[in-house]
Amino acid sequence: MGKPGDVMMQRELCSLTLDTLEKAFTPQMTVQAPYVWSDDNRWRANYMRVDDSNRAGLAAAGAARREDQQKAKADGRARTS
Repeated sequence: MGKPGDVMMQRELCSLTLDTLEKAFTPQMTVQAPYVWSDDNRWRANYMRVDDSNRAGLAAAGAARREDQQKAKADGRARTS
């Protein structure tokens, strides 16, 4: 919902989303947001990258998430935060 740390962009995108939900007059209506993340696409090179530099951390985070999900299921909660 916008660039990390850009609170104004995030709020405006949230407002645009809610306005679209309220005013949509046909199914599958889309609205083009007036924002661009950056002037270049260098961020794409690292987006969702998995390699030797982050593999162990991602695996540990996944294991912790699965453990939380199992605990939530055992406690009768449908989702974890």
